[in-house]
Amino acid sequence: LSIRAYAVDCPELQKRKNDPPSQPFAQEAKDYATGLLYNKKVRVKLLSRDQYGRAVAKVETGLKPFPPLSRRDLSMEMAKRGYATLYTGGGAQYDDNRATLEKAIGTAQKKRRGLWSLDDFKSPADFKREQKQLSKQR
Repeated sequence: LSIRAYAVDCPELQKRKNDPPSQPFAQEAKDYATGLLYNKKVRVKLLSRDQYGRAVAKVETGLKPFPPLSRRDLSMEMAKRGYATLYTGGGAQYDDNRATLEKAIGTAQKKRRGLWSLDDFKSPADFKREQKQLSKQR
């Protein structure tokens, strides 16, 4: 099952040799998410499906021993660490957390965490748009 974390857009990671190079902090974002979720029990709340058929879902970990106080929302954690921007594209889902996510992203920006530490920051959405234009020119 392929899942897209709701509400956030993380830096693009090079998947194949012919793909554009990874964006800064793409590998760090992947490694952080993997560390948070790998071999852990998770709760997945399906919100919708995207244009690629992936489940758009809220993913939480830390379900024991004291839920819901110990739960960690993947999208929120990525936002807090500066590994994600707010996803505002088609079919965006926020599960009533948009304001909280915007606040977490704002704090990461002010503290220059992750993506926000870059002087030449390019959002994942802008990066994808630019790469699409470049591929049309080839």
